[in-house]
Amino acid sequence: MSRTTVTTIIPELDDPMIVVGQWLDQAVSDALQPNPNAMTLATAGPAGRPSARIVLVKALERQQGYAEFYTNHGSRKASGLRENSWAAGVMHWDASGRQLRFEGPVVKSPDEASDRYFASRPWRSQINACASRQSQPLTGPTDLEQAAQRLAQAYGAPDPFGTAEPAHAPCIPRPHFWGGYRFWFAVIEVWASGRDRFHERVRFERDLRAMDEFSFATGSWSHTRLQP
Repeated sequence: MSRTTVTTIIPELDDPMIVVGQWLDQAVSDALQPNPNAMTLATAGPAGRPSARIVLVKALERQQGYAEFYTNHGSRKASGLRENSWAAGVMHWDASGRQLRFEGPVVKSPDEASDRYFASRPWRSQINACASRQSQPLTGPTDLEQAAQRLAQAYGAPDPFGTAEPAHAPCIPRPHFWGGYRFWFAVIEVWASGRDRFHERVRFERDLRAMDEFSFATGSWSHTRLQP
């Protein structure tokens, strides 16, 4: 009797961040994959009700094992994280049939990291970050545009909705209510699409012990192969 051989797609590894980094790099280089750094981030408030949205992973720390994203500290996601810092995330790449699931605590990034990233953004994006009170009600459709125009004028920048460019980029400081978050991975589940639904799933877990408000001491990874 012949036997079907199932090809192993996910290698046996002691550190899943190797796979996470390789897959993200490959997704970024894949012209068929839009928004390769998009991640669904799910949080839960004090009543336990989940809320999910897409954020963009702006940095992946491959040695320590965390992803960094940026948002308004007054947003709904930030409010949820203040109530319950444990989050879940998913990165899914249709083009390659791959998925990563994450679970772990989310903490704010140090101010210097947020300052560096904010300074690297185009000035129009900086204006938008300063003008928007993310997740707050908007009283009129033009209110946000008018706030952005007032800020641009205050910083000596052209109309942010026009096409003119200043001779020198305006110096716009990062607002105190906007910055980075570090999503530390306590759990990583790696999923790869297989032939005839013989998908592969491997769940990695480790212990995290808080060292300070930004970082954790990390334990060794253990892993278990799961049925699809």
